[in-house]
Amino acid sequence: MNRTVRLATVLLAVSSCSEPEGAVYFPDFHKGAQLEYDMEYTRPFGGVATGTMVIRTEGDTTIGDKRYVRTVTVISGIPGLGQFVTYSRRAKDGMYQIDTTAVTATEVLVIPFPIGVGAAWSATLGGTRTSSKVEALERLALVHRTYDDCLKVSANQTGPDGASQTTLWYARGVGLVKMVAQSRGVTMQFTLAVSSR
Repeated sequence: MNRTVRLATVLLAVSSCSEPEGAVYFPDFHKGAQLEYDMEYTRPFGGVATGTMVIRTEGDTTIGDKRYVRTVTVISGIPGLGQFVTYSRRAKDGMYQIDTTAVTATEVLVIPFPIGVGAAWSATLGGTRTSSKVEALERLALVHRTYDDCLKVSANQTGPDGASQTTLWYARGVGLVKMVAQSRGVTMQFTLAVSSR
């Protein structure tokens, strides 16, 4: 499941000067920006556990000749999921993330621009291959707010930990507002509760 969370946090990258089609779903985040998600973890025969996920932008760093956003994600309440750091950037042609598991810290294009309904792509990060597709624009009613025209993305992942399926919803100007991930009989749901940009 950790790889699913990492996929989502890459979308909190800095922007280039212009806005490519679909980039409005992946807004700029400045140092100190934070998103907090309520989380439910459902296991077969094990009931429901709750927790939180906090994604915090800690600033910029230069790797090679490129500027990346350093993002820290902290998950509490779910055993086996803790804290991790991602380095990502947004360019005219898409969202990039550093594969910190690679010996040379390889940069990977994880979401290509332009992006809209019907767009499909694949990326391999940390030994896990993710095949994604934008399924639709949907209205999403959450406890705290309703979002119109959310970008709904399905992602199928295969890697050393097995296979998983994830559905993610992104709101204009906000970013990730909901994610549902399923793997090995476990379902995790993340819902945006607080956003400070």
